[in-house]
Amino acid sequence: VGQPTLSVTPSLSFSADLNGSAPPPQAIQITGTQGLTFTTSVAPVSSWLTLSSTTGTVPATINASVNPAGLALGTYNATVSVTAPGATARTVAISLLVSDKPVLTVAPNPVSFTYQLAGTNPAPQQVTISSAGVNINYTLASDQPWLTLSSLAGTTNGSTIATVVPGTLPAGTYTAHIIVTAAGVGNSPLQVPVTLTISSPATTLSATPNSLTVAAATGSAAMTKTISVTSTQAGGSALTVTSTGGSWLAVTPATAASPATLTVTLTPGTLTSGTYTGSISVAATGSTPLTIPVTLKLTSDPAINAVTDGAAYDTAGFAPGSIISIWGVNLGPDPFVSFTLNGAGGVDPGLAGVKVTVDGTPAILLMSWTQQLNAILPFSAKTSGNADVVVEYNGKTSVAFPIPMVPAAAKLFAANAQGIGPAAALNQNYSVNDQAHPADKGSVVQLFGTGGGIVAPAVVEGGVASSTLSWVTLGYSATVNGVTSPLFYAGTAPGLVFGVYQFNVKLPDDVATGSANIVVHIGDSQTQPGVTVFVK
Repeated sequence: VGQPTLSVTPSLSFSADLNGSAPPPQAIQITGTQGLTFTTSVAPVSSWLTLSSTTGTVPATINASVNPAGLALGTYNATVSVTAPGATARTVAISLLVSDKPVLTVAPNPVSFTYQLAGTNPAPQQVTISSAGVNINYTLASDQPWLTLSSLAGTTNGSTIATVVPGTLPAGTYTAHIIVTAAGVGNSPLQVPVTLTISSPATTLSATPNSLTVAAATGSAAMTKTISVTSTQAGGSALTVTSTGGSWLAVTPATAASPATLTVTLTPGTLTSGTYTGSISVAATGSTPLTIPVTLKLTSDPAINAVTDGAAYDTAGFAPGSIISIWGVNLGPDPFVSFTLNGAGGVDPGLAGVKVTVDGTPAILLMSWTQQLNAILPFSAKTSGNADVVVEYNGKTSVAFPIPMVPAAAKLFAANAQGIGPAAALNQNYSVNDQAHPADKGSVVQLFGTGGGIVAPAVVEGGVASSTLSWVTLGYSATVNGVTSPLFYAGTAPGLVFGVYQFNVKLPDDVATGSANIVVHIGDSQTQPGVTVFVK
């Protein structure tokens, strides 16, 4: 924990004609540790000097005013002390010249500029030189190379434009002076302080994701999520991490260095149904604290957390007839129940008390479980915009979950059901394609996937494909190791439920032995990378 700091305007100078009016007030800028409480005092106690405030919190501006009435000719000096607990005290030298000669007045006085490294140079400021009752010729000068003036001479009431060019100056506070000189003037030469405060670039913190919303069943076990935090500070930032909202929300670690991965634990415990909100705060020196909202929705109703395609677990787009996975809580029975064919040789929309609708149209269910449902989107679903997915289980209904719809969203099934690696494929002789049974070069492999979109002839929802083939209606093609290869067939898969698509791809005659990458294109979509077949 660093020591609190204070910084003040170093000095102020006033000039007044004997028996004349009071000059304008001047500002004392007080900066340092934000929120620090300070007090001011004047020594020696001077009736001619008053402050607009004797206490406050950093940062602050207080005005110093002088009253020359009744003062004899001469220079009067006082010191304003600024103190705060734990911080080094700072002083401001105040001088008042009472003269029977004309005096110069400069506004603003002092002049202050601020600049952040790598930022835009501070805006120039107009500085006015004036006098009362008589016009006076004056000259101007700057005593630092980073301060330039647009004019170096003039007559009251005139002005100049003060410009600062920080150049390669490092972070810190710099002081220069505008020196005003005039003949026959009581306060010539007049030195006007110019302060340039250069700060380091502000550190920006960011989080991925930048918010958390989790739906869970009442009484469910604790859940963990991760959040990645990064900083724009070169070399990283030291982070302090806290959580607010209640005992159901916790985050670890409490301190870390960016980039960092935070583990968020949500514990429903005995909480009843409802929405609980909290937040995670990440702080770093020199940055605005980052707040990450956290929402926990507890319900005894079905709640959808995510919808993905059933092959690659992608969320970018969904096509009519796609096999999808719905993830959440209270979605269905435990243990899971898989579909069976009905008396007509098809699959019913409902399964184990669960129904899924897409924009009000029933979807075909393939598997029901409390945390996951597998279903087939209706072939009549829209091909643009969002469609609302709703789950109903034992008479309770979830909140609608929107998914983006597209004409095609082709994906391939992998043998490991992870969406990548060896494909779920058959060789030309109908043997399973695997390392022990690779495909011949120049032969046709049968790949299986989903997301091919609308087919023709039209199919019956929940039906099983027979020997009558329904082809995809969009254009199709394929590549093997990046080389265009014939795609002989793209459509329904005989013997499998409508929603599973079959793609027959010919391997090039000169394809390399080993694993060959296959990508199928349907319309504007293409299957995920990293799906392969074995070639001998």
